Amino acid sequence: MDDSNMIRVLLVGDSPRLFFFYQKHLERNGCECEFAQCQRVAWEMLGQRQFDLVLSLHTSRGTGSHDG
Repeated sequence: MDDSNMIRVLLVGDSPRLFFFYQKHLERNGCECEFAQCQRVAWEMLGQRQFDLVLSLHTSRGTGSHDG
């Protein structure tokens, strides 16, 4: 497959395991996936190369017991 036709996906989250099934599905369908563990690293990666899609999942966010 020509690299120019490759769909590049950046996965951003607490752990690569969170994306395991999504990543396998994307890769089976011709996507190239990379992982960033935090937003800072994701922004650095976005500054260095181009991605077609960015998916973010952080399970630790919004789980605190704050009332409003």
